[in-house]
Amino acid sequence: MNYEGVNWNTGEVFDSSFDRGEPATFSTQGVIQGFHDALVGQKVGSRVVVVIPSELGYGDTGSGDLIKGGDTIVFVVDILGVQ
Repeated sequence: MNYEGVNWNTGEVFDSSFDRGEPATFSTQGVIQGFHDALVGQKVGSRVVVVIPSELGYGDTGSGDLIKGGDTIVFVVDILGVQ
């Protein structure tokens, strides 16, 4: 999949496989709940916009410097394949 993650609260991109120029591979078991819930069952070739409130994302803790506790995050995901 290709994806870009944006912090809704700040507008900052915190991660992007598009910028790296290389698709990413994820297990749906190793991601935050909101990402998992939005992607399971999607079809190859789909572009999915995922809005994840903090309670389904990184909660009150946050993640790194760009996602603070309570932040909503948004992903644009192109599903390129399923394994």
